[in-house]
Amino acid sequence: MVPVVLLSLAAAQPALDPRSTAQALFAADSALGAAPRTEAPSSGLLGALAPGVVMPGPDGRHLRGAAEVAAALRQATEGATAVHWTPVRVALAASGDHGLSYGYQTVYRGDRADRFKYIAYWTRLATRWRIAVYRRTPSAAGDVSLARLPDLLPTAPMSQVDGIAARASLAQVERDFSAEAQRIGLGPAFAKFGRTDAVNMGGPGTAGFVIGAQAIAQAVGGDGGATSPVSWGPDTVLVAASGDLGVTIGVIRTNQPPPDGSPGRFAFFTVWYRPDPGSPWRYLAE
Repeated sequence: MVPVVLLSLAAAQPALDPRSTAQALFAADSALGAAPRTEAPSSGLLGALAPGVVMPGPDGRHLRGAAEVAAALRQATEGATAVHWTPVRVALAASGDHGLSYGYQTVYRGDRADRFKYIAYWTRLATRWRIAVYRRTPSAAGDVSLARLPDLLPTAPMSQVDGIAARASLAQVERDFSAEAQRIGLGPAFAKFGRTDAVNMGGPGTAGFVIGAQAIAQAVGGDGGATSPVSWGPDTVLVAASGDLGVTIGVIRTNQPPPDGSPGRFAFFTVWYRPDPGSPWRYLAE
């Protein structure tokens, strides 16, 4: 079993108003995405990266650290004249130290506009939000709504939890998710472990996010109960001080070696939420 790094990137913050704190996160992401940057179009995003930021990379590995992630993002936007993005939803931990945003990005290269979907997991130190985990994937042509969806706000009062236990429980849920997929199939497992408002980035052939555990289940595995062709587990886990929002980072592996000789490894991360520390974790974004 791969050892799991149980990280805590931000200490608990003083009690805050959830609605205004979520609005601040949404505003921060929106301001970065809306600012015109013609000389260094990715500079807004790069300036928001946390020192230990993680981003899924090629060959089944994660890019780790601001320098490595920034280099990859600069390369991805090389030749761009502007990079703009719009978040459509945020989620917030009761402790106000972790948050999620996701939305749509456009990279302009002259008359050409390439579209992407992104998910950003944020941590907050003092009053500044920084991106701790990030991913973007191509978005196909088609209409998507940029209207803001309702924030996912905490419903239980903030209470300090045992951080080690919270992170260990989330790591175990990710492993249980994979084990259940081996037993009942990939699609049914995605239906079982997800929220009704969960989002999946979908493939490059989809314009928008796939929304809802049932729709995600259909997209990744259908109704079949065949054993999952892949297994996965976390090697890094982050959880908010309130124990209600967290992210697992790891690698998906094919159960059988691919016939084309490819590595059969894919870097992933999953954002999880539970309304209170006594409720089960369910994935929110992946």
